[in-house]
Amino acid sequence: MTYDSRPPATQGIQFSYSTTPWGPWSEPQVILDANRDAAGKFIHDPRARPPDGLSGPVIGQGQANPEAVRGGGYAPYVVERWTKRLGSELNVYYVLSTWNPYVVVLNKSRLRIE
Repeated sequence: MTYDSRPPATQGIQFSYSTTPWGPWSEPQVILDANRDAAGKFIHDPRARPPDGLSGPVIGQGQANPEAVRGGGYAPYVVERWTKRLGSELNVYYVLSTWNPYVVVLNKSRLRIE
């Protein structure tokens, strides 16, 4: 299971797993942290110097000046077809929506599981 988490909880894209849908579930772990994992390659940061060139398009508030709107990741959906366990390693593929630019990106996280 993947989900986005915001303060006051640990911020980032979280992952938990279970052998059954009703649990028990593993402790959540952050599989994508925008700062730690260089998400600045696909999520706009208005404070980036030099400018990252990623602003826009955005929807709603911020359309007048997308350069000023900080992006973020949300709605991570696992692509089950490509997600595979190899021994104690799990390769999780998931799509992730970003706020600025307002697009969807494909991600892969490699995890150790028991």
